[in-house]
Amino acid sequence: MSTILSKRSLKWFVEEGIADGWEDPRFPTVQGIMRRGMTPEALKRFMLEQGPSKNTNLMEWDKIWAYNKDAIDSKSARYTAIVKDTATKIILNNGPAKIYAETHPLHQKNADLGTKAVLYGKEIFVEKGDAKDLAVGEKITLMKWGNAVITMKEEKPDGTFELHADLKVEDKDFKGTKKLTWITIDEKTNFEVTLVELDHLITKKKVEENEKVQDIVNHNSYISYTAIAEGNLRNVQRGDMIQLERRGYFFVDKIELQNQKMTLHFIPDGKSKNMSTIESKLDQKQVAGGKTDAATDKAKEKKKAGGGDPESTEGLSKKELNKLKKKQENAAKTAAAKAGTPLPPKVQGKPPGAAAGKKASTGPAKEAGPLVYGTMTDELTANLNKYESALSKSSFLNGAQLTSLDKEAVKFLTPHAFKLSPLTHPYTFSYFALLSKFSPAVM
Repeated sequence: MSTILSKRSLKWFVEEGIADGWEDPRFPTVQGIMRRGMTPEALKRFMLEQGPSKNTNLMEWDKIWAYNKDAIDSKSARYTAIVKDTATKIILNNGPAKIYAETHPLHQKNADLGTKAVLYGKEIFVEKGDAKDLAVGEKITLMKWGNAVITMKEEKPDGTFELHADLKVEDKDFKGTKKLTWITIDEKTNFEVTLVELDHLITKKKVEENEKVQDIVNHNSYISYTAIAEGNLRNVQRGDMIQLERRGYFFVDKIELQNQKMTLHFIPDGKSKNMSTIESKLDQKQVAGGKTDAATDKAKEKKKAGGGDPESTEGLSKKELNKLKKKQENAAKTAAAKAGTPLPPKVQGKPPGAAAGKKASTGPAKEAGPLVYGTMTDELTANLNKYESALSKSSFLNGAQLTSLDKEAVKFLTPHAFKLSPLTHPYTFSYFALLSKFSPAVM
């Protein structure tokens, strides 16, 4: 979704200077998505789970990014950085007069990544998104330090805050407190990094056949801003995957040099919400699922606000309408299967005689097709339940190999094949569908 695959269109982005080459992290090229933090493990897992197909399918990005998050989480060292423009100072009234350091692991669950030195001082920076909701008298938890109680809160003309707090490190009750990431204000070690959030290059989920890419360009697909990072972050290398705690995962695209800031590309994790209350610059729901056009957004917002008919499909795309229809049909089938009621026969095309201009038959209605789930004998039900239990654990009835038990099962199931349902016995249904393709000599 929201992806351009045409090489001609991608070339246009490069020639117009919208993209910085074929390895631009917004491009669907191998080098492009690798610069955004994609891993070979996630690509391989995604391809294997999709399987081979001749059909062309439009898919959202959320699934593959979720696979990627699983691949990088355990090997992403944890660091802290606070957005510069909205950094909020907290003065710890009883904080240490002199900055000191303590050693902490780079990953709580992976000691192999090593350790880092966390600095502790009297003045610290926290995110404005955390500070704005704090109240005087509230107890908070400074991660990797301890509890503190807010004693003063002052809002400045630029919209930022300055707070004072008393450390309560002897208080070990962290239940129900707001957990804040922070860095000690230290000019000797802190340094600036550039954080980059990347959106889709186009403003629509699907490009129509005769639509020009020039008309749907997203001119705000590259958002960069400055953050103040802890000094430990200088130790990372280009190509590393890291996590800025409570902000998200990042790919190290550039390291700090004499005339170059460190640049970190945000890696989507497949979720539609931010990792915490810390706000990101882009809507992660759209980054994960693709852009939507204005008409669809307007219709959905209207429904969300309670306006209009909740059953109305106005403003929905063709794919969304088909998805809604399929969902309703599946719900009806499931309800019918549970109630043991016959499913209506599927009608193909027009009623008999309608195409020739004849009146439709007024005779007695034919019975529904053979998919009647409530008419199975006790013996058939018992055997199906037995097969279902065994096949939920292995490919065949006696394990991973085809045996005489499977031949007997196919012989028993064949006259009852029309009664098998993927809703009530999914494993048995798939099992019979597979074995029925085998030649009689094998079975």
